[in-house]
Amino acid sequence: MKISYPFALSDLTISLERGMCYGSCPVYELILLGTGEVIYRGSHFVKCIGEHRIRIEATDVFRLFVFAQEIGFFQMENAYENGPIYMLDEQGMVQADAIGVTDFPRHVVTIQIGDMKKRVVDYFGAPRRLRRFEQMIDRVCHSERWVGIGAEQTE
Repeated sequence: MKISYPFALSDLTISLERGMCYGSCPVYELILLGTGEVIYRGSHFVKCIGEHRIRIEATDVFRLFVFAQEIGFFQMENAYENGPIYMLDEQGMVQADAIGVTDFPRHVVTIQIGDMKKRVVDYFGAPRRLRRFEQMIDRVCHSERWVGIGAEQTE
């Protein structure tokens, strides 16, 4: 994605979707608008089901964008679905192979600026810096208020 500068911060949207797994992984979406509005939509294994909204500082959204630039988000692969696994065989040879997994949650981070959009799927084998970005989005939104851990569901 080639970004055209300058652009209005209000044209920026960052979203994080956390998907299902074979267990009780929380399923929700966070949408951060450049204006500072945060939209949460929880559906499964979360404390709060449904849509909730808060406002954060627009500068926090800007800082997320800067972090995305610093970690090379816009140059990342579109999907990380099968990561490498390394093994040492009986002859002392290091082997590398792709491994497919079926029970992890799928996380999707999307950054949109006007009509330009970059979407990265994190299923297995994604760079650690992408995971840090996902965690940062959660922290900035204070998603724990809605997601909870082992909490009763509310509407």
